[in-house]
Amino acid sequence: MAGKQKNFQGIVLKKTKLGESDLIITFLAQDGSRVQGVAKGARKPQSSFSARLELFSSVEVFCSETKGLPIIQEVRLQCSYEHLRVDYDLMACASAVAEFLYKAVQEDLPVQRLYDCVAMYFSVLQECPLQLAPALTAAALLKCFALLGLRPSFTHCVACEDEAVSSCEEQLAFSYVEGGVLCDSCKSFQDYVSYDKQSLLWLHALLMSTFRDIAALKVPMGASYFGLQLCQEWGRQHLGVNVKSIPILLTTFGYDLKESE
Repeated sequence: MAGKQKNFQGIVLKKTKLGESDLIITFLAQDGSRVQGVAKGARKPQSSFSARLELFSSVEVFCSETKGLPIIQEVRLQCSYEHLRVDYDLMACASAVAEFLYKAVQEDLPVQRLYDCVAMYFSVLQECPLQLAPALTAAALLKCFALLGLRPSFTHCVACEDEAVSSCEEQLAFSYVEGGVLCDSCKSFQDYVSYDKQSLLWLHALLMSTFRDIAALKVPMGASYFGLQLCQEWGRQHLGVNVKSIPILLTTFGYDLKESE
């Protein structure tokens, strides 16, 4: 007896092998929740699913519910974002965001505007100059944190809400536990690390700018790398999430992880 039918629009985040020829597909659904389904025979060369369930693709999915995972019956391709899979450097960037979402987003817990944010990131990423890709990726991760209710503060003290960057100091106190920068008065009472003020201001600009506007910012590559590393630690501290794709992304773009330690 066929199960209840349902359909949704989603972005493919992960494909996991199941048995000899099936795949478990994890999607970021249009409502910002995580959805999984089984694509029967998707690993067979003749499968109609093979070209429609590639990583990062935006698709419309029709499936039937079962006692276990839903069974995918039909997939209609909306946007393939093929260039993100062809170019290794861009794939490293897109993979970092996809892995983060796979680990951070939950089933039956919608997050408004998350889907639109990721779709726009993929769209701009596949068209952008390669040197801009790390900045766009740091911006995407920061925006995802914000939409998940975990927005870091880069300009105002998280303890007293005063503008912490108003001083002329080159270094700012930043607390992962408290949620952002600390002013001189409040940092004495908190655990913090010192970061370059200009780098933190670049991250604020990435967080507040649209993806298309970021191209005009001319973000230094060093600030982009710093942003990616901060996002890695932010995810660990606030979600217990370790995005293995971020170190791969950094080394792909020539960043020496050993020198940064």
